[in-house]
Amino acid sequence: MSDNVVFKSKTDTDDRNSSSEKLGESVENILSAEQKDLSGGASLMRELLHGMSAVIHMWFFCWFGSNVTTQSGDVFLAAYESNWYDKSPQIKNSLRMIITRAGRPVKVKAGLIGAIDLPLFATIVRTAYSYLTLLIQMNEF
Repeated sequence: MSDNVVFKSKTDTDDRNSSSEKLGESVENILSAEQKDLSGGASLMRELLHGMSAVIHMWFFCWFGSNVTTQSGDVFLAAYESNWYDKSPQIKNSLRMIITRAGRPVKVKAGLIGAIDLPLFATIVRTAYSYLTLLIQMNEF
């Protein structure tokens, strides 16, 4: 059995080290150029995009919560408006339990905040706008 041994010359390892150093320097140059570019309007644009994405993210959760609540109310109406009187006694009992449970709509809740729905989103946006105007007024003095 022969062992395949690969001998590396000093120039091979030096080339790899120098290429990794060049890569590191390139990354540092890109990052420092990016920080310099963000000093003006680009920084403002980045902050606005970040804020808008947070608002859209929050709206999505609130819309989902409202949608779940609406559709759970539709279960009650669909069961009540079905032709339950033509069904067997077992199905009538099942529909009675469905109607009883669906009488109270399902709500998506988050701890002490309460129900996550579109009215909560409107309250959050209104409160954030109030705080923003207060901070702007305090900054003017």
